[in-house]
Amino acid sequence: MNSIKQHNFNDYRSAIVKVTMLYFMGIFLLRLCSRALPFQLNQPVLHNVNFDFTEGIFVASGLSGFLLQNTVANWIFSLSLFLLPVLCFFKSSARWPFVLFSLVFFIYTLFNNLYVTHQQHYLHFAWIISIPFVARPGKGFDLLWQGVRYYACWFYTMAFLLKVINGSFFQEAFGEITIKTQMASYIFAHPHSVQTHLYTWLLQHPFWLNAGAKFTFLLEGVFIIGFFTRKSDKWLTCAGFLIFAFTAFSSDVFFIEQFVAITIAFTSPAVWQKWGRWLSFKSASEDKVYHCN
Repeated sequence: MNSIKQHNFNDYRSAIVKVTMLYFMGIFLLRLCSRALPFQLNQPVLHNVNFDFTEGIFVASGLSGFLLQNTVANWIFSLSLFLLPVLCFFKSSARWPFVLFSLVFFIYTLFNNLYVTHQQHYLHFAWIISIPFVARPGKGFDLLWQGVRYYACWFYTMAFLLKVINGSFFQEAFGEITIKTQMASYIFAHPHSVQTHLYTWLLQHPFWLNAGAKFTFLLEGVFIIGFFTRKSDKWLTCAGFLIFAFTAFSSDVFFIEQFVAITIAFTSPAVWQKWGRWLSFKSASEDKVYHCN
């Protein structure tokens, strides 16, 4: 009985909603500062559909072009990205704001992938954590929220396995090659920076680069532990941070949205309970009693 209670995230849904919506607001503020919102893009905008059928349908439907070229539409769409999380924050017991936000965020994820990051997939996992809130409070939310965690374990484990299958894990100079190909433009543009001096030293001692790459791959592999126990979730969160930090340093890929989303997904019910008390949030059971009255 205690084990079931310990893993019941629905009891802390209100706290999870508010923290997650603050996270989404942070994502869009970051996009605003990066000039990556629909109303901020200069014309003509280049796009890359690649082999993504969903994005191909999005382009073929004409919706992407409408949001891109219609000034009123892209302003309204951009504002909705900020206003809907605020509405969800204050209307945590209603479903329709979450349904609308998840739909709008999904469209923006496709839009961002097409016109801004060109298949870098920065926001996919962030969108996935919006899905549990679409479900009714109760068992549905609890199962979907736990499913988000298992999905994170799956994609990190698969990232490791694919590197083993395609031979990247066994490529002796992988770390050295990564720095040379991914950071060459930075080194050229900032020849006197501290970071460039560090890259120079590492290129002169490639053992550390190649060992670091192997270590990063292994950190992805340890997420398989998450399928069997929750006791290591704190360490898996630390592993996620190290993967993020090493990837940003060696490849100039800044997956901060994904790392924060993983931190939220791997937060235990006990921690949510503490956060809920600290922030004076109502529990889900209190909301239920309120609406019954």
